[in-house]
Amino acid sequence: MIYCMNAAGKKWIYWDEKVSAADMDRLWMQNEVKEEWLKSGESVGKVRFARDSDLRPYLTRIELKVNISPEICFSISVFVLPICHIT
Repeated sequence: MIYCMNAAGKKWIYWDEKVSAADMDRLWMQNEVKEEWLKSGESVGKVRFARDSDLRPYLTRIELKVNISPEICFSISVFVLPICHIT
């Protein structure tokens, strides 16, 4: 697992450890996702989940939209579902 401490001492959780390599490739091929991730400073092989003000991971609108589209549908580990919200 990939963990990295942020300034508040909480561990970052990475997409790359929660979905398959094939799903990550499909996500990077989506222009909206790619633009959002690159704008946030993410790179291939090391994409952090977005965090709310309490540092809880969540899916962004773009990530959620891509996840529910028929051409790209994948499962995210159960840990994120109870705490995900749309920004």
